[in-house]
Amino acid sequence: MQALAGLTAGALFTMTATLITDYNTHRSATAQAASNLIRCVGAGAGTASFEPLIRAIGSGWAFAIYAILVLLQVPLIWGLKRNGMAWRSRNK
Repeated sequence: MQALAGLTAGALFTMTATLITDYNTHRSATAQAASNLIRCVGAGAGTASFEPLIRAIGSGWAFAIYAILVLLQVPLIWGLKRNGMAWRSRNK
C-alpha cells in the first residue's frame, strides 16, 4: 500500500508540476510556489487529522479511508497522462 501511495503521489506531483509550469510560462516560479504551498498545507492537515481519526474509528478503517483516497488519485494521473499534452499545446 505504501508503494502505491508513494507512486501515485510522486507521479501526480510530477505531472501537475510540469503542467502548472507550462500553463504559466511568464510566472512559472510563482505558480509552482503556490502549488507547493497548497500541497504542503494539505499534507500537514492530513497528518494532523490522521491521529485523531485512528483514535475515533480505529486503525483499520482509518487506513481503509487512506487507501480510498490514494485510489481516487489514480484517475487523475490517467487523465493528466492522457490529456496533458493536448492541454499544453492548447495553451501555447
